Amino acid sequence: MANSRERALLAVWIARLTDEMTGIVEENASAIGGFIGDLVAAFPDLTQENMNVSPWSSPIYHNSECVIVTISWPRRREVAETLLNLAIRHGMTAYDPQNQELHRPGSAVDHGRG
Repeated sequence: MANSRERALLAVWIARLTDEMTGIVEENASAIGGFIGDLVAAFPDLTQENMNVSPWSSPIYHNSECVIVTISWPRRREVAETLLNLAIRHGMTAYDPQNQELHRPGSAVDHGRG
């Protein structure tokens, strides 16, 4: 679980990222590209054609610094596990706002993932 300082900083970052600001985090754009490729291979982005079976409640948002997804509640466990594994595999930090958990590559919590 993120500590109170991390939660406050994450709240600011998420607000800025969702306002489409850049220069907020230092993620590797090629890692994000690889992550998105693997993610949509596992779970295609939301479209009119797949809206009844998609695990997403809105289209996947991404830019050169972040990926933001909203998961359909019935598919949350399956999709969250895949998201965390892909993030770790691509060396990316992941944040679960529902559980207020910060997952960093190589952290004890994520040891063995990916």
